[in-house]
Amino acid sequence: MKTIIIMSLIFFSSCSSPEVLENTGEPFVYPNPFKGSFEYTAPYGGSGRYVRITNIPVNKQLQIFNSKGDLVKNISTLNGPSYYQWDLTDMQFNQIKPDLYKIRIDDNTFNTTYWLNLEIEKIDPPRLSTF
Repeated sequence: MKTIIIMSLIFFSSCSSPEVLENTGEPFVYPNPFKGSFEYTAPYGGSGRYVRITNIPVNKQLQIFNSKGDLVKNISTLNGPSYYQWDLTDMQFNQIKPDLYKIRIDDNTFNTTYWLNLEIEKIDPPRLSTF
């Protein structure tokens, strides 16, 4: 029997940090909603146009769908890290558009499926480097 867990958690930027949710052990995506770009605080140092999906199983398959149900990204790894840092591109490396995305995480070890919602409000254009 397969277990399906639907998580409708929206993590607003007014919350202190992702560490609060990381301690639950449940998968989540941060920042959510995504509002253009984001500066992570330690231990997530860095900034840019990406979101982090964390607390994901080791033996996993991630699928990201847009609001129309089209598959945008498909990630399958064995014994990888417990997170995936998504650069907000599709399978052809094109930048995605603002939308409500559904993230499906299949835990092949425990035969469990998690569903997460991710809202992308806007995506800032890339910064031009100056020399």
